[in-house]
Amino acid sequence: MLFTTFGQFVALLVLFFGGLMLGLGLHPGGRKWRKRLYAESEAYSAYRRKAETQIREGTARITELERENDALKGVSAPSKAVAEPTTETRIVEPADAKDDPAAGEPVPRFAYAPALGLALPVAASAAVSAFPSPTPAPEPEPVVEADDLSRLRGVDEPLRARLADLGVKRFADIEDLSAEDEMALERRLDLPAGRIASEQWRDQATLLRTGKTKVHRTRFGTA
Repeated sequence: MLFTTFGQFVALLVLFFGGLMLGLGLHPGGRKWRKRLYAESEAYSAYRRKAETQIREGTARITELERENDALKGVSAPSKAVAEPTTETRIVEPADAKDDPAAGEPVPRFAYAPALGLALPVAASAAVSAFPSPTPAPEPEPVVEADDLSRLRGVDEPLRARLADLGVKRFADIEDLSAEDEMALERRLDLPAGRIASEQWRDQATLLRTGKTKVHRTRFGTA
């Protein structure tokens, strides 16, 4: 008998597994799987670098738009200058009685008033208001009611409140998002990259905005 003791059986098992592992390592199929794993790792790294670049560009664009918005808010309307009315007073000097044919006529009561420091009466039609007429207040803009974004699959009530804080309140706002806007919004909301696209928020918003509730329920299971 070749193998009669327990130690011999143990040695046989060790040799068997050692040969099996050596065969798998030398098999050409193992190199194929290693190459495929390496290729997948490189593809994922490239996608991640591209996604991070797009996120940085979207964030920079949002920051630039916020600065422009603040600058527009800081511009004040030019003030209107108020024209002060001016009154020209002519002083009537007395004419020589010999040269003036109307010397015998009575002198007007206020002819010498400026020379004596008296105030002349002003006609009511010549009075000019120093204050401009009040400008009517602009009509308030109509208030647009917000949509219930929690009807979208993947949006709960806390996430809906955070979207409202960022100005995203209606289904139309979701529809208008571009790919760059989606990545920037995901970064602002601390969502995983590609969450909005995977949940198809834009398609859901279009269905709900157009009243296709049954189609939305059939496709996404929510209303």
